[in-house]
Amino acid sequence: MSVKIPGDVKDLSPTARLVHAVLDDAGPLAREEIEDRTGAARRTVNKVLATLRAEGLATAHEHPNDARRKLYSISKTSPPVLQAPQLPSSGRSR
Repeated sequence: MSVKIPGDVKDLSPTARLVHAVLDDAGPLAREEIEDRTGAARRTVNKVLATLRAEGLATAHEHPNDARRKLYSISKTSPPVLQAPQLPSSGRSR
């Protein structure tokens, strides 16, 4: 089984990787939607979003229906998703 790990995301916290994956899969999302999908607390999500934005992995845009809110998405400059190498098979059958 292979796992996809975005290049610069692998060094972030587990919650930051989860938020990045949620944004990659379902973004753009409002902060509240990210909280609902990840189960993380508001303070944690705010901190993670700030980290992702500072690292250039996520961007914030004005919400089209409510200027007080922001929508977050994966940055267009976010590194490509890398395919993790597969372990070689041992050649033995089980």
